[in-house]
Amino acid sequence: MTQKFSRKLLGILDIAYILENETGLIIRFPLARAKIGGADVMPMALRRKYCINGKEEELEVPYIPGSSIKGRMRGLLELKENVELYTDGKITQHFLPLRYREIVVDYVKKYLGAEKPESFIDHVFGYSALHYNDLREALREKYKNISNEQLEKETTELFSKLAITRLIVYDVYPSNRYVEEKYNEKQQLGLTLMLDDFLEEKPENRIDRITSAADPRLILRIKPGVEFEGLMRLLIFDRDYPVIEDMLRLVFAGIKLIEDTYLGGSGTRGYGKVRFKEVNLILKKASYYQTGDEKNKVNIGAYKSIEEILKNIANIANKIKEELKTELTAKEMAV
Repeated sequence: MTQKFSRKLLGILDIAYILENETGLIIRFPLARAKIGGADVMPMALRRKYCINGKEEELEVPYIPGSSIKGRMRGLLELKENVELYTDGKITQHFLPLRYREIVVDYVKKYLGAEKPESFIDHVFGYSALHYNDLREALREKYKNISNEQLEKETTELFSKLAITRLIVYDVYPSNRYVEEKYNEKQQLGLTLMLDDFLEEKPENRIDRITSAADPRLILRIKPGVEFEGLMRLLIFDRDYPVIEDMLRLVFAGIKLIEDTYLGGSGTRGYGKVRFKEVNLILKKASYYQTGDEKNKVNIGAYKSIEEILKNIANIANKIKEELKTELTAKEMAV
């Protein structure tokens, strides 16, 4: 018998922000990109188009991969939430390899299938692909004497509560206003804005504990004060409606944890202190994607800091829920 499942998208919350680099920051190129005669470590960079004084200019700029931000958020939240960690024999993390059937059932029931799971990390940040048949076989192995009818019922009930990753984190680039300002400063001097204008040299040294011999190296890192602009998107499904506040708290707690620790490499040695500011929240209802009607694109609010958002998170969640009521049927709202 073919099982039928559905998951209804209610809307997408845009989280636009400015990220200011307060100390030198390094997310390094792979070794394959190292340049002969260059620094030992270089930040990631690419060529990108900007609108400068009304004209399009292509410039080489540093950037922060979205995966670095999302991975850092998730890692810190796993510590904060004290979730169980698993290993595939190579790396230890909360991201469970779902092929391990002996523990997959407890994992799904605890973190994915519960109406109020112990943590929303997996809902928001994602988890390994899980096939219906894999879950059914895991249940069969766990409950040896289960009937076929009960097995299908249990599998269907658990599987129907799963959904795709909610949080999308895009790569972050220097803001247009920052680049335009620096571009004009260089133009006044008759110079061209280059990648080096975003970077600083940081000499580092290792000292031999016995002989005091030096082992110097040169790090190129993004200099303090560079302003980036970024975007995250949070997908909200029908089953998420009762727990929107929990999901929002998790996302912004993760961002605040980055602020209070670091982003990128060498954070315990002063690198990577960043601040998120000028956060704008825009809710696009599912109906917006059918008609493009601006009335279905709602400005939830503009906030100066992550602290301000955390203090107002309940009000923000209630406003989002009120707006999404129009996307739900009476039956769906009752669930």
